[in-house]
Amino acid sequence: MPYSEMDNSTLVLLPLISERTRKEPKLQFTSLAHLLNKKFLRECYLELGRDRASGIDGVSWQAYGENLDENLANLVKRRKTSSWFTQFRG
Repeated sequence: MPYSEMDNSTLVLLPLISERTRKEPKLQFTSLAHLLNKKFLRECYLELGRDRASGIDGVSWQAYGENLDENLANLVKRRKTSSWFTQFRG
């Protein structure tokens, strides 16, 4: 099946990327950031679980989840503009 016809969800693409890098060790990707969409980040959040430590910003798992949809939308927006990592620069 051609790549363009495949389901483009992150969970489908990650194993394909992994397989391709094993087959082509010199292959370099310019960016995989587009895979970090709201759906994937939600799944990551839910997998983390409640007992995890606060993030670098000091926000707990539970506090982040209180406005999860809004927080994830904001994260995706900031990631697209690269402004997400500038807030942690010293």
